[in-house]
Amino acid sequence: MRQTILILFLIAATSASLGQGVFGEYEYISPRPGSGNHNPEATIIFRVGERVDASTIERSAIRVTGSASGAIEGTLVLSTDGETVVFKPRAPFRYGERVRVELGNELRTATGREFPSYEFYFAITEESAHSRRQERPTTSSAFGATPAQRSSVNPIPYPIVDVNDNPAPGSVLYLNPNSSVPPRSGEYSGWALFFASDGSVRKQRDLGAARGELTMHPDGLISWGEPVAGPSLRGGIPVEWIVADTTFAPVDTLQCGNGYVAEKHEVRLLPNGHALLTSYVPMSVNMADSIAGGEPNATVEMDVIQELDAEGDVVFQWRGWDWLPIVGLHDRTTESQFPHLHLNAVEVDRDGNLLLSCRTPSSIIKIHRRTGEVLWIMGGMMNEWNFVGENETWAPYYMQTQHDIRVLPNGNYTYFDNGDRDRREWARGVEYAIDEANKTATLVWQYAHPDSFNAPAAGSMQRLPNGNSFICWGWSTITDDAAITEVTPDNRVVWEVRFPGDVFPYRVRKHAVYENKPVYQTSARLGIGDSVSLGEGAGVRVALSDAATGDSTTAGIVREDYAPLLPVFQGDAPRVAPYRVFLSASVGDSARYRTTIDLKRFPKAAVSNHVGVFRRETPNDGMFEQLPADYDEANHTITFFTHATGAAAEFIVADTAELPAVVEVEGQRNDPPTSYSLERNYPNPFNPTTTIEFSLPEATTARVAIYDMLGREVAVLADGRMTAGMHRVEFDASTLSSGVYFYRLEAGAFNAVRKMALMK
Repeated sequence: MRQTILILFLIAATSASLGQGVFGEYEYISPRPGSGNHNPEATIIFRVGERVDASTIERSAIRVTGSASGAIEGTLVLSTDGETVVFKPRAPFRYGERVRVELGNELRTATGREFPSYEFYFAITEESAHSRRQERPTTSSAFGATPAQRSSVNPIPYPIVDVNDNPAPGSVLYLNPNSSVPPRSGEYSGWALFFASDGSVRKQRDLGAARGELTMHPDGLISWGEPVAGPSLRGGIPVEWIVADTTFAPVDTLQCGNGYVAEKHEVRLLPNGHALLTSYVPMSVNMADSIAGGEPNATVEMDVIQELDAEGDVVFQWRGWDWLPIVGLHDRTTESQFPHLHLNAVEVDRDGNLLLSCRTPSSIIKIHRRTGEVLWIMGGMMNEWNFVGENETWAPYYMQTQHDIRVLPNGNYTYFDNGDRDRREWARGVEYAIDEANKTATLVWQYAHPDSFNAPAAGSMQRLPNGNSFICWGWSTITDDAAITEVTPDNRVVWEVRFPGDVFPYRVRKHAVYENKPVYQTSARLGIGDSVSLGEGAGVRVALSDAATGDSTTAGIVREDYAPLLPVFQGDAPRVAPYRVFLSASVGDSARYRTTIDLKRFPKAAVSNHVGVFRRETPNDGMFEQLPADYDEANHTITFFTHATGAAAEFIVADTAELPAVVEVEGQRNDPPTSYSLERNYPNPFNPTTTIEFSLPEATTARVAIYDMLGREVAVLADGRMTAGMHRVEFDASTLSSGVYFYRLEAGAFNAVRKMALMK
């Protein structure tokens, strides 16, 4: 503990001497200056909060020296966000060494501002303290393969629907992650289901050892966690995240960087192409120096959040122990092994910062997504908020070992309250009205099951588009209670289901995408010059500008609140918001329509002049093309002209801000590679040929294969023994149809996948 106190002192001293925030004139630096216990695979991340002039990326902009390694060589990379610079050492740091970083002023922003000179230190963990070191996984058994049916496992029992009284439209997305929670044996572990409100199963798949939430992301992709080798944990399971289409065909994998391994609780794919992952790290801590009765060799499971850019580079890393004390957050610090936070959910708030659901302290903690600073703590022993409408006998544990913090479009927070503490012991779904300026949370809605059961772990709450609440009761189901309940705003139960046998839910969601049911659907008769808002909730206004035949038409609008699945574009893809709008009309192509989208009704769309509208003639097929459009910043609307036919054309909104390419230090490719890598193909999109490069640090057997969206192998570009160095292969897709394809490199234990688009 003396070492921890010294580290915190160094951090405070560094910040105070600069007098301009945590990192001086820098918006963000990682590792945090003065911090310790970093993995040898650590990278160095920094940004000043402006776009970088990519032409100024030079090796001389950073000097890194290890107390044992000496001068550290590496590569500077500009992230796909255009702002964050990452230094990647050519070789891992050495255990126990102290690292000195000198940032020079050679870099410039796009406006010509110099990066300030800055010097800081961080420390690499001791090898003896890292005996349970996490090894980054290099393989995924899921990609391009159909998991074998386990002969000892029967198909998962289907759900039993007890109530089905006009629930919200949609199919339920469910994964049974249980291995052996008593009294369960884990017989049906790893089965995934899509099922309808009547209990009929639309799709099912045996995902083997899959863990965590089966998540649907805004772009229509789904993900699950596949267990990998990692540390022994009480609160989590090390995984690699598999990203797949709705046929369960994997299209990508996600894993933490900097030597950390992802864990099963959360993965979020963000609209800008980035991803949020979490990790748990067991560390040996002498708690006897900090608290009476503390264990001198306690194992504390620490929490890590990472944001990966579109190329998989870590551009933001937050380690809980760098920012929050171990003592004072909760009352478990005398145990021999305990979680620091037990982070079980991460949500992006409306201001772009991150909300963390932390089970151990029973707190919601908000951190600054750009700097990592802790902004406030809601609930628990370090509570900073006032609660209105709650039972004061529960204070300060108004929320109890909660899960699944989420933000509604109106700014309210919802979460699943497990109720697993003294003085209550019953679970509920909760909604708070939030006054962040005054730190006041007002209880505006809650639902507790009439059977008053608690949920020792897991659980979720989802607010559906029609206002209903969809509550998964987590581990309460180990006693055969209700697994999922859907209730109206006035707490009337309209749907409830149980799972028989060896089944329990971790989190469960309902999605309208699998029934193709729109959120809004309406039509109206239009005359030339008329302007009609087609559905107040749809946020779309249409006017008939001119028509070749007649002077009126019937126009229709359909809105669905999810993005198209893997949309295809000419050139670089924009960041697509989770909405689709279909416009149809009774007049042919010669008619023009002036259409205005009120982006205030599309809260997850970009809020900038980079927002654009894209159209394709046939829904669910073909390439999207951007339309000329006018953005009204004052009213946050976008207006465009288009034609419509009897068959509805499909429109989407997206962030069109340019994403600069990764920039590497000149000459780096001439150096012998020190690690395996699979590069982006070029050009991309392509027609009909493209080039794929990869590096091998040693002679080995390597294989490069191409897969379609269903995971079927369509070509093998290389397969055999290869020398160490950079390699290049060409892919000729003349015989294939347009679409998204994936290329995979297998070399020894290394396995990597990237995607590309064929445009004919």
